[in-house]
Amino acid sequence: MSYCLNPKCTKPQNAEQSKFCINCGDPLLLRDRYRAIALIGQGGFGKTFLAVDEDRPSQPPCVIKQFFPTVQGTASIAKAGELFKQEAATLERLGVHPQIPDLFAYFVTADGQQYLVQEFISGQNLADELHEEGAFSPAKILEILPELLKILGYVHENQVIHRDIKPENIIRRASDRKLFLVDFGAAKSVSATTVVNQGTSIGTFEYTAPEQLRGFATFGSDLYSLGVTCLNLLTGIAPDQLSDMNEMVWIWEKQLGDRSIDHHFTTILNKLVAYTLAERYQSVAEVFKDLAAERSIPPVMPQTMPLTSATTATSTYQSRLPAIVNQPAVQESQQQSFPYWRLENTLDWHSRPINALAFFPDGQSLASADELGNMAIWNLRFQKPAACICSNREIWAIAIHPAGQIMVSGEDKKVQVRRMPHIGAVVRTLRVDLSTDDSHGGKVYAMAFSGNGKLLASASADQKIRLWNSDNWSLVYTFDGHNQSVTSLGFLPNSEILVSAGADRSIRFWDTAKKNPIKIMNDVHSGTIHQLAISDRYIASASADHTVKLQDLQTSRSQFLRGHRDTVLSVAISPNNQWLASGSIDRTIRLWHLPSGELAQVITDDFSSAVKALAFSPDSAKLVGGSWDKTIKIYGEIRSGTAH
Repeated sequence: MSYCLNPKCTKPQNAEQSKFCINCGDPLLLRDRYRAIALIGQGGFGKTFLAVDEDRPSQPPCVIKQFFPTVQGTASIAKAGELFKQEAATLERLGVHPQIPDLFAYFVTADGQQYLVQEFISGQNLADELHEEGAFSPAKILEILPELLKILGYVHENQVIHRDIKPENIIRRASDRKLFLVDFGAAKSVSATTVVNQGTSIGTFEYTAPEQLRGFATFGSDLYSLGVTCLNLLTGIAPDQLSDMNEMVWIWEKQLGDRSIDHHFTTILNKLVAYTLAERYQSVAEVFKDLAAERSIPPVMPQTMPLTSATTATSTYQSRLPAIVNQPAVQESQQQSFPYWRLENTLDWHSRPINALAFFPDGQSLASADELGNMAIWNLRFQKPAACICSNREIWAIAIHPAGQIMVSGEDKKVQVRRMPHIGAVVRTLRVDLSTDDSHGGKVYAMAFSGNGKLLASASADQKIRLWNSDNWSLVYTFDGHNQSVTSLGFLPNSEILVSAGADRSIRFWDTAKKNPIKIMNDVHSGTIHQLAISDRYIASASADHTVKLQDLQTSRSQFLRGHRDTVLSVAISPNNQWLASGSIDRTIRLWHLPSGELAQVITDDFSSAVKALAFSPDSAKLVGGSWDKTIKIYGEIRSGTAH
């Protein structure tokens, strides 16, 4: 279903692929990109919708929050509008944390309507979990409390008070059962020196600290709300029934019945919910100290992350991978001496987010394409476009023939052939047959030439892979098998074997000579596979599950490379098999040194948006990254020094 976002529409439900509301006529795609599919919440100041991002191949879910106040009074509406914009700014700052939803977009439409789009967390909030499973055991509270304190510690270290912590605003993600702190609509940024300021009383009454109700929120106010949340989950009883307001004392222990709870842990909970600020914990660190004594473990402190920008926050999470084979996860290791990669140049001709990059065989020229259909051929010696065009049709992929004289571009349903150096003229649009002008039935997300250049393979949202004869550009064969969009493909070097991957999370191997499937690897990842990188030794896959999976073709062993905090969109392996680079929506590039099996470098400060495309030069000396911030960065390998 498509849901109309016009607040005045009386019949907002529409058919799934409709472009305009059948009732009011408004467009159903917000910003020509986000399609609301269900109303999941509403209040006095707006509505929240489950949506899909139709600009991305897998059409991942997201959340649209619409500011539409129904309260009366100019001052109240103005204050609410200020808080809505502040929520977007807070999410942008804090969303780099792996357990806080990321902000995807904030904008005001032509009619003055405010929207924010954020990450969708698929799971169940703790209030619903309490309703379904009953009161939490003390052991379960002891399990979730440190996890929540780590998140809250990060929020406070970056001078933000959440002001609305409650079970409904804590979501347990279904895929890995991690807890997420959500809904920063009431959050307040404070200075490091002036924490207590009188302001608006905000939050959910029964979870709100007394001083916050009077308009004086502090970091301790959040700890109070977290403590009340624990008491509600522990007893299964509403907070207003867990205290005697006449005597100003908590009576929650009487609600435990036959269940017993450790005296020390009781003391911790009571200090969290102390009515007076002076008697309450003042910081997350203090709670961790007492919890450590309760559990006889070393104190587990939230990592200090002074936040000056989203990218510097991400850099704090840098970690190392000690062994690519036979290690279950990324771990810390001793810093070793590596070659490292230094930013040499920035190319900024593009006016829209970059989707694709490809080196020419001589390594002296680079092709780039963006979502508006702008394409450029760069002379890397002079750092300027040697040729450029604008097709006004979004280009998803480009590929260069091994001889370097032909470039192909993948667009909506079409594969266009261009002959160098005249890229402005389309030599041929590949056609399935004479009855159609199309190459595919959907967007063409990936293309690759075989090593000898005789075949071109193209992959599409129509779930098909097509092989084309590069001599006469006729259709050779169509492979079917993927049950969702095919997002990436490539040939094994010096081979007729084609490898493909897509939104169905599978990797498939095809014999292009015999025209049959060879092998299917299902559920390689837990999310869409966005890109493959293929060398004569390795296959790497980048996924929406935040990981890269590296498979060694010589040993048949594989390893997940972890560390990114969001969808991994791009991956590349250097031709000399020394380096693997991965790029993510988290705005970083991570570089693994393959011979040593270590994460050698994390590039955190160079991009202001997702890293969509990566490519190594044929001599492995250069790495280029293309971003949705419209820039291309060129890095050179420095063979001495220590990676950071």
